[in-house]
Amino acid sequence: MLAIGKFLNTIIKFVIVSFAIFWVVKALSRLRLNEIGKAPPGRRRQARTSAEIRDELRAQRPGPAQAELRTPGSAAPP
Repeated sequence: MLAIGKFLNTIIKFVIVSFAIFWVVKALSRLRLNEIGKAPPGRRRQARTSAEIRDELRAQRPGPAQAELRTPGSAAPP
């Protein structure tokens, strides 16, 4: 009878530990997927602000001046 008790105890411990490890791995993978798909919030805001400034400057410049400001290796803006 003692051997059956040890066996059941071992099975119960295994199930508890495996369940805990499963949830830890699941939580870590969810965090990692969120980090991979998203840029840091500060960089997004900075990129959006930079794009707004760029668009405002383009709107203020006259047409022919854009050709003068381009560097030799850059392509023409669309």
